[in-house]
Amino acid sequence: GFSGDKLYPNYFESGGSIYPTGTSNAMLTGSWIYQNGSSLCDPTADQCYFKPEGPNKQITCSLNYVPFLETVTGWCDKDTSKSEIGPGKHNILCQGRSVPEVIFAHSDFKTRIQRSVRLNQKLVPT
Repeated sequence: GFSGDKLYPNYFESGGSIYPTGTSNAMLTGSWIYQNGSSLCDPTADQCYFKPEGPNKQITCSLNYVPFLETVTGWCDKDTSKSEIGPGKHNILCQGRSVPEVIFAHSDFKTRIQRSVRLNQKLVPT
């Protein structure tokens, strides 16, 4: 999602809590910050961004959302993504289908055997 966007917001509310939109296999830890980097921003009232903090080693799939995390090795499929995804742009435009579902439904891939959506190398140089 995008900060301040009414159609594709970068947050959603559930059970009285505010969560960042984005697909991953587990909830990220982090905080909401202002564009200038100061903290304690409220995304329901201001232009805020969610900044992942800490190791977040529980996140293993999330190429479109947090590809810079060391443990992310691929896209989440429908079996590995957490249920609290929220109304992100991909989720809305693709009717809740995962990235691998969208890719492998395309005619370019109809005759191919579905391959792994995991990476064999790191995205971020060390």
